[in-house]
Amino acid sequence: MRNRMLPQANYAEESVIGTIFTYPDSIYNVLSILTPEMFYDVVLKNTYQACLDLIQSGQPVDLISVTKDKIDSVPYLTGLTGRVLTDQLIENHAQIIKEKYLLRKYIQPVMNW
Repeated sequence: MRNRMLPQANYAEESVIGTIFTYPDSIYNVLSILTPEMFYDVVLKNTYQACLDLIQSGQPVDLISVTKDKIDSVPYLTGLTGRVLTDQLIENHAQIIKEKYLLRKYIQPVMNW
C-alpha cells in the first residue's frame, strides 16, 4: 500500500490558482473552503498561502505580487491562467480539493501503521 499515490486533484488545484490570478476577487469565494494545507502540490500550496498573505496585508492578489521572489515558478503559474475560461467553477473545484485533503488525512495514519 505504500507505493500507492495519495488522493489528490492536481487539475482542481491548478484551476483554483489559475482562476485566482485571472479573476482576483474570486479568492473571496474560497476563503471559507480552503486552507493552504489542503493543497497537495507544494508550489500551489505556497502560492495560495502567498495570496492569503497579500489579502491579509491589504494588497491586491496578482501574479506579479505573488511570484516576485519565486522566479522559477513564474512560467508554470502563468500557464495556469490560460486554462481558465470562467470563475464560475472555483467553489466546485475548491470542494474537490477539500475532499481529497480529507481523504488523505484519513488514509495517512493507516499507511503509516
